[in-house]
Amino acid sequence: MKIVIGADFAGFALKEAVIEYLDSKSINYEDLGTKSADAPVDYYDIVPEVCKGIQNNEYAYGLLFCGTGMGMAQIANSYKGIRAAVCESVYSAKMSRAINDSNILSMGGFIVGPQMGCEMVNVFLNTKLTQDLDQFHDFLIAAQEEIKKLEEVIY
Repeated sequence: MKIVIGADFAGFALKEAVIEYLDSKSINYEDLGTKSADAPVDYYDIVPEVCKGIQNNEYAYGLLFCGTGMGMAQIANSYKGIRAAVCESVYSAKMSRAINDSNILSMGGFIVGPQMGCEMVNVFLNTKLTQDLDQFHDFLIAAQEEIKKLEEVIY
């Protein structure tokens, strides 16, 4: 599994903490920037590269970091096949995968602390669709098929 990471200036510190965590777990990733607090990249420049990499199956998942996580997620969700979730807790990160099969976790550096961010990434990367939701398995699988149909109409 390879993941792709992008951050603007407001998400830079959180991204750096998550990168330390990923390195400690030997998780393969590509960091598209911002790579220095002195050379920030705007969120609207980072998101397209992250999304295109996921669309092209270069990466399984993406991690986006900005001030609130919302700006990145809004842009990301305009790309076909992208399901970006803004999360502010471990529970929401888990449910974004288990219920919605999200492929991008977006977090806010103004909101999420480094330790919490690392825990959120851990659960996001290690949760599967319908995990711990056996009673909803058939519904959630069918919902994903309906979402794919809607994407064909929308895009």
